Amino acid sequence: MSLASTSVSGSENGAPISLETERRRTMRIVHQAEKEVISFREKVLKKARTTDFLDDMQDLVQFVVDRNQVKRYPKNITDFTNLLNKVRIIEARY
Repeated sequence: MSLASTSVSGSENGAPISLETERRRTMRIVHQAEKEVISFREKVLKKARTTDFLDDMQDLVQFVVDRNQVKRYPKNITDFTNLLNKVRIIEARY
């Protein structure tokens, strides 16, 4: 069965697709994704403050600063992103 006939008739057996059913299915997927994001935030990010996450981030920032041979830390996330991209370009060459 071709794609056009499937989309026009609804399904391969000819029954039309209910828009309400598709909307509900989509909303279930969105709701599940939102729950997973909240769960991830609570499990990982809140615990990150008490684990080695901050130490690892400090090590990453220090590595980027050292690799770029700059004398001060980045002022904001944009500066850090630019420095990190420079490190990626340098490392890609080797």
